[in-house]
Amino acid sequence: MESWQQSLDRVVQLDPAHISCYALTIEEETKLAHNIARQVTVAPDDARQVEMDEAADLLLRRAGFQRYEISNYAKPGYLCRQIFCIGPMEPILASVRVPNRMSMEAASETSLM
Repeated sequence: MESWQQSLDRVVQLDPAHISCYALTIEEETKLAHNIARQVTVAPDDARQVEMDEAADLLLRRAGFQRYEISNYAKPGYLCRQIFCIGPMEPILASVRVPNRMSMEAASETSLM
């Protein structure tokens, strides 16, 4: 858990406008799913994932982010507009995202691990 909190702290220090913070999903027919079935790899612990989600929610809210959807956080005025442009069961025609303050080049030069 300490490593997770350190990673979150480092992300917040980068001062992004938007953060997506997804839990690991095991997809069928993948090498990971196969390795878990063969007990080569340990499956993610559901309780631990809940604990990590709660830690992220607390830290990111304290840093000024608003949570929307299940795994997305944004500073006020920087919500991903995609979810507000569609209604139930309508196809997504376009995704418009407000760019983060950091360029992709700068982000690729910054190690978060």
